[in-house]
Amino acid sequence: MRRSVLLLATLSASSAFASQQATDAAMALAEAHYPGQLEFHSSEQRGEAREVTLAKKDDPFTLIRFEMDADPANCKTGSDCEQRLLNAYREGTAAGVKLGAVNQAMESCKVRPLAVEGEPGITQFRLVVERDLHSGQAQQQLDELTECLADFRNALPEDATAQQRSISLRILNPAADTTEDTGPLTFETRLPESRRGEVSYLLGAGPQDRTLTTALLTLDPAYLNADEQRKRFIEAARGELKDKAHVPDDSIPWYSQLDPLQPSILNTHVLACSEYESGEPCQADMAVRLRYDLKSDTVSVEEVVRDVVSEQGVVKLPNQ
Repeated sequence: MRRSVLLLATLSASSAFASQQATDAAMALAEAHYPGQLEFHSSEQRGEAREVTLAKKDDPFTLIRFEMDADPANCKTGSDCEQRLLNAYREGTAAGVKLGAVNQAMESCKVRPLAVEGEPGITQFRLVVERDLHSGQAQQQLDELTECLADFRNALPEDATAQQRSISLRILNPAADTTEDTGPLTFETRLPESRRGEVSYLLGAGPQDRTLTTALLTLDPAYLNADEQRKRFIEAARGELKDKAHVPDDSIPWYSQLDPLQPSILNTHVLACSEYESGEPCQADMAVRLRYDLKSDTVSVEEVVRDVVSEQGVVKLPNQ
């Protein structure tokens, strides 16, 4: 027992020493290029090397994240490590400008994001917002987001890049106990773990897009392909086919589409095979089309589609 305690203490001390070495080397390199601008934020072990995150002083939105060499002493002028810092500074600064514009837009926009998703210091982050897309006014809900998009673009500098002008959204249904945070939205503003399994929609706007419509929404694949949903779809398909066809246990939703005008309705399919021998692969030749009402959380069978495989052996569903 005593040996174990001593070993753990030694490993902990060694890890702390390595962390401090990486921090010191990163700050020395940062001071050489950006004197007085950056300060240490955090570090994390990634494999043999350590990833260090620096922050701009008096700037809550900008984080500079880059990987040190396994031996921090090698991170000096002229090294690959130096180039990683320079690249991270450019990317992190661009991301900070974008996130700063989001915060500025929040002052006039009716919709306040709940959280930020994505690696800190990366321009292609995603904002999490709440909108009632299960109401009869889903498009009106997105129209308010369109106004926010305009406010966000106006807050960006004139020379903003295409990535800075683009926006990615995750949309959750409003929660009864959501409390509005009045602090700045930063890369550390994360969605609570308790809400990560909720129904969510994904929506993006490119640098030239000026409107957000329900036809552009997609259901989050992580939610759609979760075991709970897959099992419900499989059970619904088996209940319709009974013993007339086989639906594999590992079936996944196939060719899933939201109703373009009513995003609370998802049309999807589960593949099945009319002929099957135990232990052999299921050669799908039919599909059960399902209607998933996300508002009422109910699954119903629409129809059984036969002969869904083309002459080339490719599954081809109606309207696909």
